[in-house]
Amino acid sequence: MPIDDRSCYCLIEGRAPAESRALWEHFTRGSLMTVPPVEWNDDGSSTVTLVGTEADVQAAVAAVPGDIRVDVERVGRGRIDRPDAGDALTDRQREALATAVDLGYYDTPRGATIADVAAALGRSRSTVGEHLQRAEATVITRLFE
Repeated sequence: MPIDDRSCYCLIEGRAPAESRALWEHFTRGSLMTVPPVEWNDDGSSTVTLVGTEADVQAAVAAVPGDIRVDVERVGRGRIDRPDAGDALTDRQREALATAVDLGYYDTPRGATIADVAAALGRSRSTVGEHLQRAEATVITRLFE
């Protein structure tokens, strides 16, 4: 997708070796989120920006094997400015998300299933699954706009 006459967006997909995937899992658990872009450096290293709780960031860094160097360049506190996705959700999507959060659906490990959320709301699993998927898509899309 062109940005201007000299730039474009490009999606590149690939499959990382098992060792890389195992390492990356440390930086995607709990409250952690990687904020684009991820920079792949000429020396084979990568530079990432992580957002999450202090405890989750510390745990991720501590879990990296000792033979892999991790440099923390900057630590800060605060909120990330992002559009309010709540205004774009329907009442049913908001209710499904709130119930899912309350029941532990988004906990790691999950404390509830879609069936649990559906039972709590008195709706079918397929309906609740659709509400959650659409709500998640709205929230994530708004986060990166």
